[in-house]
Amino acid sequence: MVAALATVECPAADVVADTRTLSRDAWLQLRREGLGGSDAATVLGLNPYDGPMDLYLDKLGLAEERDETESMFWGNRLEPVVADRFAELTPFGVHRLPQMLRSREHPFMLANVDRLLMDPAHPERGPGILECKAPGLRQSAYWRDEAAPDHYLIQVQHYLAVTGYQWAYLAALIGGQRYFFTPIARDEAFITAMIAAERAFWTRVTRRQPPPLDGSAASARLVKSLHPQADETTVTLGTDAIALAESWHAAHAEEKAAAAAKDAAATHLQALMGDAAKAQAGPHTITWANRTRTGFDAKALERDHPDLFARYRTTTAFRSFSIKEAPHG
Repeated sequence: MVAALATVECPAADVVADTRTLSRDAWLQLRREGLGGSDAATVLGLNPYDGPMDLYLDKLGLAEERDETESMFWGNRLEPVVADRFAELTPFGVHRLPQMLRSREHPFMLANVDRLLMDPAHPERGPGILECKAPGLRQSAYWRDEAAPDHYLIQVQHYLAVTGYQWAYLAALIGGQRYFFTPIARDEAFITAMIAAERAFWTRVTRRQPPPLDGSAASARLVKSLHPQADETTVTLGTDAIALAESWHAAHAEEKAAAAAKDAAATHLQALMGDAAKAQAGPHTITWANRTRTGFDAKALERDHPDLFARYRTTTAFRSFSIKEAPHG
């Protein structure tokens, strides 16, 4: 079984806090004081779920609060199961490490290591790290041929950088049915490049200089928060803005064409299915099933009960964006 370590000796890190005594809010606040393992892939643009702007807003406490998802809940709940199974299958000593660590050389780097490993056959190796994952079936595509996804490999390299340790394992229970583990060696060249990228990103955070804008919801949220109210002025923009406006028009046209093609394909498929609720077309399962939806007739409420309607009517202020092109000729 996996035992807990009260303290840990790390050649390159200090203990920030004992996570067993931290509330979730306190833990989240501490995470905003640096970059953790799951942040490293985001900094490098290799996180499939979040981008640099999402991370930037999160570190400043400006990101939208996220509730714990079902997959996050089970990932946390199954972590001990993954670790216990690793202890059963390997000769290593496996220990819980309920502490948040901070790099001494690079204080902006934090680590919440799942487990600490000891190799009784080769004590000269020093401690190692075990990172535990329990991805669901939807994430199984990232684990083809039992190769760990890049964003998890980056997370482990971040932990090796913070702790100064030389070796690690990544263990995963995929979809609750397939278990595997793989060794990960310390990669000094990668760690050097990663630290440089993390330092540059953290400098942006401390100076409140956001990453370059992109098409993410986080970028849109930042711009809207910086400019919530329009005045009555008109500004003249340069050639860069002309190119962006033309890009917007082209994307808008492509979006409309794609929507029309999507609707046409759906209509033809529905005609081919007829009264069937489900169809199989090669690898594609097509569903056109009966559903019900309960709606709210606001117009009828306003007509029949105008006083009640007025009590619950709300007004939302926002800025409306559009681009119109002057006619040619």
